[in-house]
Amino acid sequence: MANKIQTSIGIEYTPTALRAVLVDGVPEQWTVKSFREIKGDFTKKLTYVEALKELKSTMGFSSSDLVAVSISGKQVYVAQIPFKAIPENEMKNALRFEIRQNLPFESGNASLNYQWVGENQVLAVVAGFNYYQHQVDCFHEAGLNLQIMDVLPLCLANSLWARKIDDTSKIAQICLHFGEDTCSLIMDGKDVPFYARSIQFRIGKLSASADQSVPASDIASSLEQLGAELRRSLNFYEKNHESKDFGKIALSGSNATDPRILKTLQDHVGLALEPITMKSLFQNTDALPEFEYDVALTLGLRGVGQ
Repeated sequence: MANKIQTSIGIEYTPTALRAVLVDGVPEQWTVKSFREIKGDFTKKLTYVEALKELKSTMGFSSSDLVAVSISGKQVYVAQIPFKAIPENEMKNALRFEIRQNLPFESGNASLNYQWVGENQVLAVVAGFNYYQHQVDCFHEAGLNLQIMDVLPLCLANSLWARKIDDTSKIAQICLHFGEDTCSLIMDGKDVPFYARSIQFRIGKLSASADQSVPASDIASSLEQLGAELRRSLNFYEKNHESKDFGKIALSGSNATDPRILKTLQDHVGLALEPITMKSLFQNTDALPEFEYDVALTLGLRGVGQ
């Protein structure tokens, strides 16, 4: 019996841009049917709802098709923490109490999910209540079937595994994703703890240099800070977590191949760098930009159960 064709839509949300892909197919034969980017101020409910409706009307998907969206920023917290097993009905309140001082938002009514990832180890995922509800309300008003709300750090980890990273035990694999104002860093692998953090880095400074609107010294300073922060994170991970070594640094995002970024990371870290894209897992991607839709593509795969 032939596999049933599945369809899903992956949408990467940022406060100023939506990047969406419509994918369908059967396992190992996924196809990109359409893609679209819309820019605007999506912290405003009306603007966000209208943009979602426009995606629906122009990309060819229906209200019943499954949608997966990623969220990120200061209203999202992801961490693997040591935690002793307690009765299931007590877990969420106990976790809220445990992590409350690390959250930049109120923990009491925040959306919280968790997963056991080892003996006495929990992966906790928290989103601020207003931020989470903003997503739920906007998708509902747009008439879309939002089934998966992922957080960017876990989406990046999923992209590593989807691309079949080295799963040698105790080797921490790294992904560095370049967003609009920050770089999202994650480390994951077999038998190593999950780690995530954001590094402030305004990618616009690089593109603005063409017309010299940003002094070269400012660009150099931003690149230097990026390299130093990444090195600091690797040192912290080595000191506090048990791992044998680091793997390659997988780079994603629209500036993943910028030679200035590559040189900065090589100078500060010395690990192998590999700008890689999710495009290789799909068909019909000739018109798709090389790196910009990696998050949306990862969400699309998750939507069809991969």
